[in-house]
Amino acid sequence: MVRIGSRRTALGLTRPKRTHRFTRVQPVIFVTYSSGRRPKLVYFPTRIVAPTPGASESDFQIYASYRGSAASGYYGTLKVVRKTDGRLLFPFEGADTLGPYASKSDAIEAAQRRGEEVVHADLARPEL
Repeated sequence: MVRIGSRRTALGLTRPKRTHRFTRVQPVIFVTYSSGRRPKLVYFPTRIVAPTPGASESDFQIYASYRGSAASGYYGTLKVVRKTDGRLLFPFEGADTLGPYASKSDAIEAAQRRGEEVVHADLARPEL
């Protein structure tokens, strides 16, 4: 007797087949307004990098933005990454919120200023 299918396939209880395989290197995902997806902040996904202090302001990347609305106020959002070793310097556990502000541009400017403060502080005393 030849068994062509199982009871699970006959009832439609099988999992869908995977259409892709994951690789060690993640593709870069660009932000688009239609998909709403954000980029991943991964500089060295496949290797472990020793902590390396930044030598200048160009060794840091500041991502300043905002969230909120006119009714609740605008809050600045910030990520500061040291590019030499990929370390996320801000936000950290216990970091204060940036806001509320009356306008979007005020929230972004405050986040940018705070990011520059974090960069200057890390240049003065690197967090390794």
